Amino acid sequence: MIEAYMGVDFNNPLAVKYNELSIKSFAPVSHYFNINVIQCITPGTLLDSITLSKHKDRSPQEQAHIHSTYRLMQRIANGERLWIMEHDAYLYPEHVDLFERIMLKYKEMPTCNIGIALECYTVAPIVASLFCSYIEHDDSHNCRGPMSVLHTITDKHCANVDNRIRNVYWPKNGMENLTGVSTNVSNAHNRPEVILPSPVTQLIDASLGCTVTDRTRFQGKDRFYNETTHPNFHFVTLDK
Repeated sequence: MIEAYMGVDFNNPLAVKYNELSIKSFAPVSHYFNINVIQCITPGTLLDSITLSKHKDRSPQEQAHIHSTYRLMQRIANGERLWIMEHDAYLYPEHVDLFERIMLKYKEMPTCNIGIALECYTVAPIVASLFCSYIEHDDSHNCRGPMSVLHTITDKHCANVDNRIRNVYWPKNGMENLTGVSTNVSNAHNRPEVILPSPVTQLIDASLGCTVTDRTRFQGKDRFYNETTHPNFHFVTLDK
């Protein structure tokens, strides 16, 4: 059984609604892919073990997201092979077979990110260790969010080992639901050698928006999306 951990704020009704739909979408693979739903770290429950830079423009919720990711990356660095998931990840029913094929070989990959952002991904222990080190030394680099950190440290790892195998899976540049495959993240994103449909995306209700409501850079304006601006999302209509 493959173990995955999906962080949800159980005190946020919208997050819980998205999570319920998310779990239903993964039902076809539940016989080998076990999703453990856990309470994510919130702005009021940050870890004492790390201190993020005060010079980077992050909202309290974004800081909490980094703490949540760090907590699970620590477990991978210590040898657990688990997947990290967002509460609103959605598995396309037409890509269940592709998802299963990826699950058969993900342990061969330094980084395997098969959504449109960080909805569903895993890394090798050595990459997780690098990730944790970057978070622990947050003032020493310019990376802002978990995705930029993962991009940077995966490329660094692949350069260190002179990786020439097409074993890095990463969202392809553009608004399509596509996953690029190459020898590092930069190549997989911008000039992939192999292009696959992304098995996973983010589900969202256009009228309710996403659950991150306090982005200081945009005053929350970017929490609403529509099918024209974000065709790579899976849109749903939730009960108000």
